[in-house]
Amino acid sequence: MAISTSPPNVMANYDECQMNPCVNGSCTDKLGGYTCSCDIGFKGSNCDINIDDCVAHACQNNATCIDEVNAYSCSCDYDYTGELCEIAMVDGSWSDWDNWTECSVSCGNGTIQRRRACADPLPDNGGKLCEGSDTEIEICSLEPCRECTELSEPSNSTLSCVNNSNTITCVLKCNEGFDYDHDVKDKYVCGNETYYYWDFQTDNNPYGRLPYCTAVVPTFKMHVDHTAYYDLDGCDALSTTDIENKITARIESATKQLTCVTSNICTMSNNEVINCDVSRRKRDTSTFVGFTVKLTCDTTTHGTDTCFFGLEDAVTEFEQLENGNELDLPHNSIIYKIVQNSSVSDSSLNCPSETIPVIAYCVPCSIGHYYSNEECLSCAKGTYQDQTGQTFCFSCPKGMTTEGTDSVSIDDCNVPTPIASEENKLPIILAVCISISILVIMVIVIVVICRQNGKSIQSSTFSNDGFEFDTITLGISSPPPVSYSFSQANPKHGEAKQISNLSEDDDRRPNSPRECWTPESVNGIEVDC
Repeated sequence: MAISTSPPNVMANYDECQMNPCVNGSCTDKLGGYTCSCDIGFKGSNCDINIDDCVAHACQNNATCIDEVNAYSCSCDYDYTGELCEIAMVDGSWSDWDNWTECSVSCGNGTIQRRRACADPLPDNGGKLCEGSDTEIEICSLEPCRECTELSEPSNSTLSCVNNSNTITCVLKCNEGFDYDHDVKDKYVCGNETYYYWDFQTDNNPYGRLPYCTAVVPTFKMHVDHTAYYDLDGCDALSTTDIENKITARIESATKQLTCVTSNICTMSNNEVINCDVSRRKRDTSTFVGFTVKLTCDTTTHGTDTCFFGLEDAVTEFEQLENGNELDLPHNSIIYKIVQNSSVSDSSLNCPSETIPVIAYCVPCSIGHYYSNEECLSCAKGTYQDQTGQTFCFSCPKGMTTEGTDSVSIDDCNVPTPIASEENKLPIILAVCISISILVIMVIVIVVICRQNGKSIQSSTFSNDGFEFDTITLGISSPPPVSYSFSQANPKHGEAKQISNLSEDDDRRPNSPRECWTPESVNGIEVDC
């Protein structure tokens, strides 16, 4: 059995705060109740009422106040910002377009562009940026860019080209068994520095044609003239023959040691002592005595290559002998030696007719050229040659010419020659006719004036045998007047048989008895010589 220890008539206390009656605050339990201590911004017995802070808000520019706990915020209309919507927002706006730039390329197709700025005004205080692009681009088209024309490789040759940046460099070589008939360039260049024209493209070569290679033909004989000088300044009258004999002996001895001679490939066809002439020495005392030896190889027997390399080796061997003692010249107890680096070697070929020598072969003239005076010449403007080994060039058809020289086909005769058209002839004809007309009028006027001012005719009558005739006096201002009297008139024929009073010095007097000067008929009377 339970025993109560509570005092009589005392009720038990219940904790009302256990139910959390204070919504936004703290609860304090009391006997038979509780009290709420509200957080800031709330009120009411249970702290469940939010205090309206917008009652005294400071939002500006028609902003909407939004109540918060112990605070408020302002919801701004468009174009305003800030805590109280007190700041006006500025949207950005585009400036005017700049001028268009120059085309991005100097030729061909490129671009031009212009710009604008979002700065009229600049966006501020959160204003909007400008819509669209700040750059506008368009296509620009200039004249087509020049390009180096592609070279056409001539037949019988090999063309090698290297494209380095903006420059093309080409080298042309003839195939084996072919060669050029004239000097050519080592390389051919085209690019920015040449304005994209090939450096051999000239007025005479407007199409930029590369030189043609022509099939070589073998030579008949190959020669080498080797010349060297001693440190001997001329010969005197007493020793000329002795010196010449000694030099000749040295040459013959040295020549016999040459490989091409000992192998019967080449022969010494001639030797000559030079500058050992007394009369020559008087003219030029500084000329050294020397010699020239000619070595010859028959290519029809030994072949071109054998002769070429055999003679080349012979020159080398001869120079070695010169640098040694084989060609030393003893004279008057003095040993004369070959002057160092004084030797010169010149080669020559015996070529078939109408070919030119080139190194070790003979070359006919290529197309576009013709043979004349031992060289190949270019066909002039208005002519062409489409065959090799010719001595002439064909003329273009009448009324046509070529654009340049070295033309290789009748198709190159594609330029009309200047011929005056009918329209061009008309002004010339009119000018000539007018000039002639003016000249004729001037002559007529001069003649009329001379007749009016230079002649006066006076008539007088005289009687002879019952007949009357006019005596006519012609007065001429210059030279002095000359009068003519007529006698023994024939009344039937009206003729005068004699002319008198013609002065001796009158320039109109007959120069000889055979000459007759007859004045004009006047009043029907003619003078008979």
